[in-house]
Amino acid sequence: MGRQSTRHKYRSRGDKNRSTARAVRLILLAVVLFGLFMLIRHLIRWWPYYASYFE
Repeated sequence: MGRQSTRHKYRSRGDKNRSTARAVRLILLAVVLFGLFMLIRHLIRWWPYYASYFE
């Protein structure tokens, strides 16, 4: 029977899924926050135009 390598960390499927899910959550959170920032920035910049257009 062969020896397990001590240089590699063997992780179970659950451990891999947890680390992947954490990375995906962080990326999605960053994308959502960036989208909200851009939306607020757009609304602040164009609010006078919209307010005068619908009067």
